[in-house]
Amino acid sequence: MRFAGHKIFSRTRKALVCVVCRLWRAEGAAPVDHRRPSPQEVWRAIDAYTRAAYSGALPSAVRDRLRTLRAVPDDEFYNCAVVESDRGTPLWRYRIRLGNQYYPHMRLVIEPRHEPPGYAFVVDTHDEHCSPPAGSREYRQFARLKELNRRVAGRIEAALAAAGVPTLRDGAVRSA
Repeated sequence: MRFAGHKIFSRTRKALVCVVCRLWRAEGAAPVDHRRPSPQEVWRAIDAYTRAAYSGALPSAVRDRLRTLRAVPDDEFYNCAVVESDRGTPLWRYRIRLGNQYYPHMRLVIEPRHEPPGYAFVVDTHDEHCSPPAGSREYRQFARLKELNRRVAGRIEAALAAAGVPTLRDGAVRSA
């Protein structure tokens, strides 16, 4: 049995408990260690992402974020402000805003998985949280942007797989 992520939670004993993990264990499956990828593996993913997302030089905001992240020691990597996270939840999810040549808010996401190695790299287009009303003059431009984001995200997912980092097997592009 496969699960796409850990979005379903219930409150138990004042802590968030992953319902998916409980169901997985109830079926007799061995628990998976939800370990985080090493900073070196994250850098492989970042390099693949940025090569696929940009045809030229990286924007200064992205260069600055990556410079900040490179300056952090490995043992503090996931505590860096550049790495957004769901801190305080039993199952972490990390995001690094890298954008693309059309849209600055696209993110590289590291999320926990039940399959080994316990995590996967996915692309969050970050363009589903708002939309102009259909029929408004902005709607067509926004729909075009979403389509461009979808295409770029597909290229990034393919680049991640080619770089040998764990990705979603079905090639689904994440959008939040």
